[in-house]
Amino acid sequence: MSLEATNICVVDGDGKPVRQAKVETDPDAIELVLAEGASHLKRGGQEAFSYSAWLLTALEGLPVICIETRHAKAELNAMPNTTYRNDANGIAELTRTGCFRAVHVKLESVQTLRALRVGRMALLGKLLAMVNTIRDQSRPFGLKVGEISAGRLEAIKHSAG
Repeated sequence: MSLEATNICVVDGDGKPVRQAKVETDPDAIELVLAEGASHLKRGGQEAFSYSAWLLTALEGLPVICIETRHAKAELNAMPNTTYRNDANGIAELTRTGCFRAVHVKLESVQTLRALRVGRMALLGKLLAMVNTIRDQSRPFGLKVGEISAGRLEAIKHSAG
């Protein structure tokens, strides 16, 4: 999928294309196309990619489902002449027929919190490594630095938030 452009295909109940367009990968542009020719939109499909959470959040209110990439690729590879436009047609058909695996996309806020939590754990791990290094280098000189045990590290984690 190109991140600069998004191909859209809206099909009717029989799978015949009603509206096709190539627009900038922007929620407003996508919503405009869907609003113009798809007032009967029951379900939309999007192949999972790096901006899925952002796009799904921005298209909130529309019945858009994120489709598992490997499953979509397996289905789309069976089609001749793979192009972005044909992929959009194939994803529309998968969505229409229900032959897809939906992916649960976490909200951006949840992803942000997870990234912060992982970063915090990495920093705490580096802190522990630095304290241990200082303690090991101070020991030959008869200096003793208080130990930070796993239990103390847990207490630091909890007090930090």
